[in-house]
Amino acid sequence: MDLGLKGKRAIVLGGSRGIGYAIAEALLEEGAIVAVGSRDVDNIHDATERLKKSGDVVGFVTDVSRAYTEDLQWACDHLKGLDIFVVNSGGPQKGGFESLRDKAWKDGWNDTLMPAVRGVRWASERMIKRGKGGRILIVSSLSARQPIPDLMLSNVYRAGLTAFTKTMAGELGPHGICINNILPGYVLTDRLKSLLEDGGDKDAALERIAGNTALKRVASPRELGRVAAFLCSDAASYITGTDILVDGGAVRGI
Repeated sequence: MDLGLKGKRAIVLGGSRGIGYAIAEALLEEGAIVAVGSRDVDNIHDATERLKKSGDVVGFVTDVSRAYTEDLQWACDHLKGLDIFVVNSGGPQKGGFESLRDKAWKDGWNDTLMPAVRGVRWASERMIKRGKGGRILIVSSLSARQPIPDLMLSNVYRAGLTAFTKTMAGELGPHGICINNILPGYVLTDRLKSLLEDGGDKDAALERIAGNTALKRVASPRELGRVAAFLCSDAASYITGTDILVDGGAVRGI
């Protein structure tokens, strides 16, 4: 299937590794022109060198925990426009309710919910002004649907992203802009590895997690990238305000 992404201009945040990298790679393979952002200069350099094999890509340094719209504007100017905007900001710290003080809650809000608010505000303004629609995708987590033990902040703020996206769909729809959340399950990324290492026997934990999915395995980042590319394409033109689970059947609720 031709997803109609050739020549589309895309910004992918957190695009230097993991799910963000896989999304950038999938968009490039479909012919999009991509700018990938990350806070680490070395990671961005390494990622863009590898991504150049797949298409036209540029990297830029940004920190989504602060007001980062100047960085986005630089990327937009370089791309000469914006059709696709992907927010991927990572996850907040681990912990249950009793272990989390006010600062942790404030940091989680600023690192998980507000990057989407700031970025979507900036991107939607430009897409509306351009008048040709667009696609906005937020990388969230299955914890928005099924709370994960010891990830209180992620459970709360990911659910907030669902409410944000559902509300924004109504505001952006008349302008031809589709906005969705992609909800990864257990994906073999650096973040998952670090969470497992904190729990002791990493191999046993990984086997237990895989056993809790319908497919009895964890995902590769590339599997998330393919779904993301579809959601950013003309093929998904009637999907908006929705959480798209890519979890291998881990969430049990109907």
